[in-house]
Amino acid sequence: MQTDYDYVMERLAQKKGQWPSIAEASGVPKDTLVKVAQGKTDPRASTVDRLVRYFRGIEVPADVPAGAGEQQPAAGGDQPAPPRGQAVAEPR
Repeated sequence: MQTDYDYVMERLAQKKGQWPSIAEASGVPKDTLVKVAQGKTDPRASTVDRLVRYFRGIEVPADVPAGAGEQQPAAGGDQPAPPRGQAVAEPR
């Protein structure tokens, strides 16, 4: 099964000449998008989510900056919620 990260990396490779317009439309800063596409940084879950939403044609809210809400506590707990799409280890 393909992860969201792998999906984003594949799409960015296919659309290399369109990175500036992808950055603008997705709300991901161009410098960040270039670093992600070139494998120079590990993106935040919110960055991957914005790019997945862009490539799948899902509206990205313009008023929420990339990275906002990254470390929100999980409901009923005091630990941060894991990034979207990441497995959660079961307690022993």
